[in-house]
Amino acid sequence: MTTIMVVDDMELFREPIAAALRSRGFEVKTAGDGHSALRLARNQPPDLVLLDLAMPGMDGLSVLASMRADSRLKDLPVILLTAVADRDYVIRAGKLGAKYYLLKTQFSIDQLVERAKLVLAESAVRRERPVDCDPSLPQPLCPEKQPPPSPSATDASAEPAVISSAAPSDPLTALKATKPLIKRSEMYDRIDGAGELQALSPTVSRVIKLTERETSTAEEIARVIKQDSAMAIKILRLANSVAFARGQIVDTVDRAVARLGISEIRQAMLNLNVIQHFGATNLCGKVNIGQFWEHSIGCGIIAAQIATQRAPEEADIAFTMGLVHDLGRLLFMQELGETYEQVLETAERLGLPLEHVESRLLMVSHAEVMDRLLHAWHFPKELIDPVVFHHLPLADIRHMASKRFHEVVTLALADRLCHAMLIGDSGNRVLYPIEDYCEALGIEAEVITHIEQIALDETSDLKLGLMTESSDEGWIDAREEIREQLPDGFRPLVVSEKPAFDAVRIWCDQLCVADNEEPNIAIVHAFSAASLPGLLDRLTKLEREEGVAQLPLLVILPEGHNQSDTPVMQRAHQQLQMPLMESRLLEAIRNLDAASTGRKAA
Repeated sequence: MTTIMVVDDMELFREPIAAALRSRGFEVKTAGDGHSALRLARNQPPDLVLLDLAMPGMDGLSVLASMRADSRLKDLPVILLTAVADRDYVIRAGKLGAKYYLLKTQFSIDQLVERAKLVLAESAVRRERPVDCDPSLPQPLCPEKQPPPSPSATDASAEPAVISSAAPSDPLTALKATKPLIKRSEMYDRIDGAGELQALSPTVSRVIKLTERETSTAEEIARVIKQDSAMAIKILRLANSVAFARGQIVDTVDRAVARLGISEIRQAMLNLNVIQHFGATNLCGKVNIGQFWEHSIGCGIIAAQIATQRAPEEADIAFTMGLVHDLGRLLFMQELGETYEQVLETAERLGLPLEHVESRLLMVSHAEVMDRLLHAWHFPKELIDPVVFHHLPLADIRHMASKRFHEVVTLALADRLCHAMLIGDSGNRVLYPIEDYCEALGIEAEVITHIEQIALDETSDLKLGLMTESSDEGWIDAREEIREQLPDGFRPLVVSEKPAFDAVRIWCDQLCVADNEEPNIAIVHAFSAASLPGLLDRLTKLEREEGVAQLPLLVILPEGHNQSDTPVMQRAHQQLQMPLMESRLLEAIRNLDAASTGRKAA
């Protein structure tokens, strides 16, 4: 099978292209940076590379030059991907053997596939006819036979050809064209300084050392904890929380340590240390600290539930993964101040997931920053990879974290479920699809249902045990905030292929407060564009059963898909794509409600 490698630092460009190529019969590898691309190519050279020009660290030209200097890769055909047609870059790339480039604002998947097939055919013919060019071959294979360039195309012979169409620009292109706000080296200097200040407390350090010794006893550990009254209170609260309570209340540190167990106490102390240092972080005003920790704790609880299905002994470390997975954002807020506010504002303005905007404007995401920090804090290795890679798509997780695949996907799914269930707010109110992650882990529908039933209550209980004070002051319910932005009596009729694994359905269930009323909006979430017609037929049947007709319709499709001419959609409707910024979803619901109200009034 023909193999194509797609190299782009932004997964929102990379993954739709990879998925489209796979659907057309190609084997596809992906790389998120130049160094990874070279490693993959040298290990097993692909047949064709689609290479982004503008990447942090090692740009496309550097990758291309390195390929040409490698005897195994010097003839590897390359098509460039670029958001801006910089003439100098293109000419230099042409001299390095790139024959075509794609403007990201001006190409279609069909054109890409057609051009890829042509380049692959050219490469095959070159291998078969290495000496002279056959005049009977298609024109692109015979540079000597090309017509002379037009007078306005000075040096154009060195430029790759452009694939163009009338496709409009989009938020991704706008992001790609935005200059970074800070140098990577400067940003890491500031983050590293923060990491040094946030060292383990003396009590936590002593407990960690004790738990590393096989001869240590629960009594020794309890004795150390009792010397720190604040930590002792937290351990007691934790042992009596829903997550650990087993029968009667424990009233001494010795009994609390015995209940938690030596291995669990290590994780608990690490968790409490993190919250102790960052619990009072001065945020930038756009994120509530209580909601941030609620999201983190909720993610930990869900990750522990998911991990229990495969390996119950991994539940404690899964909880810790969830607790610290977004800690890089707190560091960004603490150390970058107004600079990070610009990142948050850009993500909101463009309607893009925050991690992608971080990667562009700060040259590194909050998850990647945690690689250095968690190593410096001596966190266990099995915890670090999931935190660093949890925002990657499945294909990239398989390539870049294959040894920790289940752990990374567990954390990624927990984070996505936490977003869908509106548990707290990490500053990134985005809905992500969950169905592929559930399938990858073999999660049954009953597990998701159970998580929906218990996660909110366990989070509410456990947050009081982990935080410094027991007061509820500062804990704002994210669901109530969202309900205030919805039309009165929000009652959606949600249709999807697998409702149990549908993040949109879960989100709607958190917000619907009028179950006894008839639906007033239809939401169809298609996991693939091909499934949309069948789902629309199902919607029509459900509308008849509910005694309503032609509800205003919100269609949610996978990223990179559009469906504008389906006959059943000749009603008030709007389309969105996943991942989906929550503000865009709320805006669409309000617009459809206003249109429906206007028609009724008329």
